[in-house]
This record gives sequence, C-alpha cells and structure tokens, in this order.
Amino acid sequence: MVDEGLREGNDGYVVIRMTGRNERSTENQKRFNDVNERLGEVVKARVSPGERVAFLCECADDLCHGRVELTLDEFEELHEDKNVYVIIPGHPRVNGEVVLRGEARFEQVEKRCQ
Repeated sequence: MVDEGLREGNDGYVVIRMTGRNERSTENQKRFNDVNERLGEVVKARVSPGERVAFLCECADDLCHGRVELTLDEFEELHEDKNVYVIIPGHPRVNGEVVLRGEARFEQVEKRCQ
C-alpha cells in the first residue's frame, strides 16, 4: 500500500509527489491547527477558566515542536477566522501571511494570498 502523495512506479520504486514549499507549509499549519482544535475540546472540561493550555505552534516549520500557551477563550477568539494561525513570535511564516496581532507569548497571523 502506498501513502497519499506517493505512487508506485513501473519499476517498483516509490515516487514522491512533491508540492511547492508554501503548499506543504500550509498543509502542516492546517494539521497543527486541527490538532489544537481537538486538544481544546479534550481539555475543555478539565481546565479552569483563565488557565492556560500548551497548544502547538502553528508556524510554517513542519519540524517545530514549540508550544503557545493560551486560555481556551484566547484560542477560540484568535481562531474565529479559518485563515488565521497562532505562532511563537518570530517563527517562520508562509509567503502572503501578515501579523494581525503580536504579543509576548504569540503572534496571530493571517493568510492573505494563497
């Protein structure tokens, strides 16, 4: 069985379908955001109001293991728009992203060009 993005060539070798760097970075950001949304749902009943949760950094670096500490209310407020991601200040961004809000703990970035 061959994973999505891969195909088996006539000679039996696996061929990797490469996408552009921005496309891969955008896909990774969406995955990080999906994980964060699930995390928020899981911890909702377990954290007190105002308590911070360590969410994954949603930057363009697919190897990033950074965490952004936000309350659940902050997370929901910052993600009202689907084209918005929350990253550690100074972490990589995809071309076309602009910083909407910058704080000591996080930056809120929006994709304007895709």
